[in-house]
Amino acid sequence: MMNLWNANAEDLTKKTGTKERFQNSGIYEVKIKEAFISDSTKSQAKAITIVLETEENYGRVNFWFLKGDGTENEFARTTLNRMMYLLKLKADKLKIESKKIKNYKGEEIERAFLPELEGKNIGVILNVKIDGDQINFDVKDFFDIKSKKTSDEILNKTEAYTVEFFTKK
Repeated sequence: MMNLWNANAEDLTKKTGTKERFQNSGIYEVKIKEAFISDSTKSQAKAITIVLETEENYGRVNFWFLKGDGTENEFARTTLNRMMYLLKLKADKLKIESKKIKNYKGEEIERAFLPELEGKNIGVILNVKIDGDQINFDVKDFFDIKSKKTSDEILNKTEAYTVEFFTKK
């Protein structure tokens, strides 16, 4: 008799992949699983790609901070700066680690990761748009998990309003 693979009792109790992509807009407390720089293959556009996850859900969001013509995207810059403030990190001090990975085509490519973002917890107001098989994620804002305040509510010393507003929506 031939053993085709190794029998391992631990395999019987391991949790399988039960996470699903975010399907609903809402307020989420997430962990940043991964963050890296994405470059457009068609233009000068650059994005910070952030993989967000909860116990049940995951999603990937691109913040295109440089437009196709190489100019700054103000909305993406603003959103990234708000996130960085809440994470107590400075954009100009972020370390970049280059690693070789396989892309979706199986080709080996070099990717620039932002390890200081990985493992950080943050609140996110997420807008989910489903169009057939395509699911798009739009971050309305980030918030501090403990206080439920956005960066402007913290800095302006106002009540936490934004999270409550989107919770009721």
